[in-house]
Amino acid sequence: MAGGVSRGLDPRPRSLAFRFVLAMAGVLGIGADIRHWTLEQRTEAAGWTARYKEIWDVIMHGTVQLIGEPGRPRCAVQYTAADADTVVVLVWHTGRLDGTGLLPSRPVRLPLAGVDPAGVHRHGEQRYSGSHLTAVGLPVQWTAEADAEVVVLRRA
Repeated sequence: MAGGVSRGLDPRPRSLAFRFVLAMAGVLGIGADIRHWTLEQRTEAAGWTARYKEIWDVIMHGTVQLIGEPGRPRCAVQYTAADADTVVVLVWHTGRLDGTGLLPSRPVRLPLAGVDPAGVHRHGEQRYSGSHLTAVGLPVQWTAEADAEVVVLRRA
């Protein structure tokens, strides 16, 4: 156990965010005894659960696409809503958290599928052309503290 969160078969320490984002690629089953979690962990878990409820419909009913593969620094699952207006990308850094992919100048790029090349999608304040998302890819930055992310792109 590391910080009250079981590592399971993966000997590398993983954040609670990593476990939740991974579990979001399905029915959000965590498989841990939360009675032993700290208040901070339970609060973080509540936030991840609320986030999952916001994107559940796209995950359950959208078109799914695997990007990369487990065991590689680029591993994600893309869900695209039927109207293609919303794209949810669940992404994990499955490699080492102390080297490759962590330098600010070297983001991991996730080429997306099924995005209208002529369209524009936004994530927060950031805007991406569809052609950029499919050809160059969605940039994701990793740090030792951030090993997973949920990106929700909405057509602008």
